[in-house]
Amino acid sequence: MVWRNKFIFLAISLSFISFSFVSNALDKTVSLNQSDQQEVAQAEELTIEDFTGLIIKKVILKRNHKNNYVTDAIIENCFTYQKGEEFTPSKTTKLIKKLYALGHPFGYFEQVVISGEMLDDGQMNLIINTYEKPLLVDVEIAGNSNVSEQDIKKALEIDNVHALFEGDLSVVIKKLERLYRSKDYHFVQIEAKLAELKNAKKIRQNKLILNITEGKKCKVRRVLFKGNHHVPAKRLRNLIYTREDWLLGSLNKAGSYRPENLMADKHFIKSYYKSNGYLMANVSDVQVKMDDVTKQVDVTFTVEEGDRYTVEQVSIEGGTPEISNEFLLAHLPVQKGNIYSEKDVRDAIEVLRTIWGEHGYAFSDVSPITVPDTANKTVSINFYIELGDKVYVNRINIIGNKKTRDKVIRRKLAIAEGDLLTLMRMDVSKNKVLQLGYFDMRDGVNWKTHRLDDKWADLDLVLKEKKTGRGGLNMGYGGGAQSMSASNSFRIGAEVYDTNVLGQGYLLKCAGEWSKEAWTINTLAANPYLFDRPIMGKIDFHINKTDYDEELKTVDTFSERRIGASAGIGFVLSPSRIRETSLEMEIAFDDITFNNRPKVNSTSNDAAKNLLQSLLDKRFREGGLLVLGTLMRQDFRNSSQHPTTGYQWSLISRAGFGVGDSDIGYAKIEADASWYTPLIGEFDLVFGLHGHAGAVTGLGLQEIPYKEMFHIGGPQSVRGFLYGQIGPYIITGKDASKMASIGSTKAFFVNAELIFPVTANMSMKCAFFYDGGAGWSTPGYNKFTDLEKSLIVNNSFDFRHAVGFGIRMLEPQPIKIDWGLKLDRRKGEPHMEVNFSTYREF
Repeated sequence: MVWRNKFIFLAISLSFISFSFVSNALDKTVSLNQSDQQEVAQAEELTIEDFTGLIIKKVILKRNHKNNYVTDAIIENCFTYQKGEEFTPSKTTKLIKKLYALGHPFGYFEQVVISGEMLDDGQMNLIINTYEKPLLVDVEIAGNSNVSEQDIKKALEIDNVHALFEGDLSVVIKKLERLYRSKDYHFVQIEAKLAELKNAKKIRQNKLILNITEGKKCKVRRVLFKGNHHVPAKRLRNLIYTREDWLLGSLNKAGSYRPENLMADKHFIKSYYKSNGYLMANVSDVQVKMDDVTKQVDVTFTVEEGDRYTVEQVSIEGGTPEISNEFLLAHLPVQKGNIYSEKDVRDAIEVLRTIWGEHGYAFSDVSPITVPDTANKTVSINFYIELGDKVYVNRINIIGNKKTRDKVIRRKLAIAEGDLLTLMRMDVSKNKVLQLGYFDMRDGVNWKTHRLDDKWADLDLVLKEKKTGRGGLNMGYGGGAQSMSASNSFRIGAEVYDTNVLGQGYLLKCAGEWSKEAWTINTLAANPYLFDRPIMGKIDFHINKTDYDEELKTVDTFSERRIGASAGIGFVLSPSRIRETSLEMEIAFDDITFNNRPKVNSTSNDAAKNLLQSLLDKRFREGGLLVLGTLMRQDFRNSSQHPTTGYQWSLISRAGFGVGDSDIGYAKIEADASWYTPLIGEFDLVFGLHGHAGAVTGLGLQEIPYKEMFHIGGPQSVRGFLYGQIGPYIITGKDASKMASIGSTKAFFVNAELIFPVTANMSMKCAFFYDGGAGWSTPGYNKFTDLEKSLIVNNSFDFRHAVGFGIRMLEPQPIKIDWGLKLDRRKGEPHMEVNFSTYREF
């Protein structure tokens, strides 16, 4: 006999279904209430378990008050049950979770009811009833005079809210109260209601009506301290979030009252005392007094300082003979006789973990035991070390690299599967992957460790890629990024490039640029891993035209054109995956021509004119030039574009040989180094130090090209000075601005910067800088007459320096602007110079 019983068998109130995950659906139900279901179950003498194991014949969707924004297909995509599948009650929670997640932030459903229909032959129909919310078609806001309607709608995410019902209003109110509290309106009163709207199609629609009574703004008037006998109140105020209101308080949220911050403030004060010797310090009370009329707040912290303690003894227990306790103690910031510091104790724990981590004990546990002597006001500190076993790398998983191939990333890692797990290798690997430039600087490369057992762990390298290709037009101002140029004009260019072609790490670039002083066309292709080995190969073709109007102000306009190509190959010299040293070799050929010979047009002195003309004739020569170059370097910065830590150094040598009838020939060597360290946070304030030195000489009787000599001063060397002003030059006019740099054979300069970001994505940064340097000894000086020597300024070593402020921008176009103030201004010189150039880090 065929029999059939209908029974609603699942509900929100049943103990095996939990709906606490639905944050935006307060008091929602998904079925009949528990008592109703029990009555049905008793009447039919059936239980939930009677449906377990039955085969689902159909999954039936029944929609009540159908919503226009969600289709049947979208709902059915959430189904965890399929036709022909056995019914298991545990899947119902997942189904309900998916349905309520539709339509963030408030969802589409008032109620979801899941019922079943028992069939014969061990089958059943699963019925899903949805009761959908009315559509939200309008929002009316009144009473908001201090918070904009736009901010209110943004807080509620109104653009994403398509349906709303009465049960959502409490969440609406909480969101708006949170918004107003963030703007210091702690006494806001919000009334939210829904008004039903009639329409011809009889579709349920409503309007959200918000009536807001903002009240007075609540600000912190005074922050007071009691019991602080040894630490001034000014110092304590600088430690905490809660700060007194002042004229420019909006810049750093001073005056903003946040009750939730008071517990953190107590911790900061207590921690400061404990890090300065006050072992027993405590903040016993925080009193908040509010003026009933003005709603201004006075906050008073009661401090119990106690006595100041010194460190009597530091000891270590545990560990292994691999590292002696004497060695460990010598490296700790906590030492006998020091003022006790809780911060030093925390730092000591990290030092011990790091040292042991480098020996394979990546999960060592260090527990400090502090024993105070209240009579003598001293403290003994014992660090107990529980090392566990050495941990090795089982697997390294690369996660998040949608474009970049795994092998491109793995070949940069300083740690491999099977290696001893050490923090140093992990940090070096992270920096080397960041140096690729394919991943977000702030949070684009991170390690996650998964302990498998006492001996093995898996590593996940979690990546967040950024765009590596670009195409389009660009504009700039000033000198180029790689050369010491005196260019002082706008540039417009076009480029197409990708530094990670096909995710293989190939570099392809085609670019062109034009300004009134120069134009260039350049193509470049490079592969950092030829034949899947650490061998770099690159080829380049270029055409450059350069005018010398800015470098040589009293010379008739003439231009230099270079047509050439280069090829290079590079190797990794060091076998270590941690301290890699690379060597690059390059061969290049340029054909150099001039549209006119350089000719001095006027000076205030005929002798100066003749000398300058003679030098220009020697240093601007046409002909072929074959250049052989080498570059040896190490780069341990965490990023080449936005470095915040690490260092790099390079040693560059080049030899140029004239081809055919050309009488050009030179040998040149340069050394360059830079170092970075964060001072505040990882990115908030960074100190950078850079140094560059070089020398060039002619080969035999051959001449050194003008471009290959050093012209110190300007945006790419010492800011605050003109191009070539810190080196040999000839005065070609009545004042110091009418000068012509003739180049030096020896030079050095240093740059120190305090760098801080303006935008979160690092596209704009600012820096305070100090620059100094000198260039000296122009070629052939010893052969000049006394009169000619008297016309040359700065041929001897003369260190000049400047300080200033700069802005660096990557968007919409890379540009660097620096205001440099001379610290040793000479007669006739301006106090400062403004330098424009293409943005780059040194």
